[in-house]
Amino acid sequence: MGNLVKLALSLLILVFVAWFVATLIGIGLGSVPVTAVLRTLASLLVIALVVRRHVSRPREAPEPAWAVPVAALVAYALTPAAWVGRALIGQVALDPGPLTVVIDLVVWVGMAVLVARSTPTTTAEPRRPYQAA
Repeated sequence: MGNLVKLALSLLILVFVAWFVATLIGIGLGSVPVTAVLRTLASLLVIALVVRRHVSRPREAPEPAWAVPVAALVAYALTPAAWVGRALIGQVALDPGPLTVVIDLVVWVGMAVLVARSTPTTTAEPRRPYQAA
């Protein structure tokens, strides 16, 4: 459970920072579609890096298959831009609203699952008690 919370918080905070920086850059360019594409690319890059780092860490026991999608879903649900359908690429094709929320959710969680499934996992050796030589 602790790893799930760490992953969700890492995704939430780091994706928000990437999204915000990309928005500032995009505003300077003066184009809403370009801004949305920059935000999407920055956000997806951060999602990929955070999930890959999380999944590739050695663990004593394998993580349940549902952990990454649930953490991604929680992080998306807590992202303020997602509440109005402006989190990712959905607003390029449609006006922000419920449908763009669903499109962005599918892209966000889909990216997390894709990276999690394609990243090799390692298991750590169980800890042994100290033995004097």
